[in-house]
Amino acid sequence: MPTSIVTTLGTTTLKSSDSILPAGRMLNYHAYAIDVDGKHIGTCFMMNITAESGELAIELGDKAYWGKGYGTAAVRALVDHWLSNGLKRIWLKVLPWNARAIRCYEKCGFTTMGRLILDGIEFLVMDVTGK
Repeated sequence: MPTSIVTTLGTTTLKSSDSILPAGRMLNYHAYAIDVDGKHIGTCFMMNITAESGELAIELGDKAYWGKGYGTAAVRALVDHWLSNGLKRIWLKVLPWNARAIRCYEKCGFTTMGRLILDGIEFLVMDVTGK
């Protein structure tokens, strides 16, 4: 994995680090710091990676950066990178009320595949496939 993936916004970088979580947790897991002009604003993850697919997750914790395209740029950069490097499908879970996230994912090519209930919480399952 490269140490940095530069997004379309130019000043936003995703810095990669391979991570191993404690026993019983995901072992194939990549975390990416989302930095804007040197400031850490969030984190993206690729996890549950198989030869064909992987699960994406993102968190932008600093609300001052919401609605400015940074999340979309980070998701798009990860999707482009992983699909161009061998994955055929990327999927994610999102809460159905999170309209901002759903719009972001749709802009990046994700479509809703169905619903999933985990521990009594309902999620939409979305995915995007390589061309």
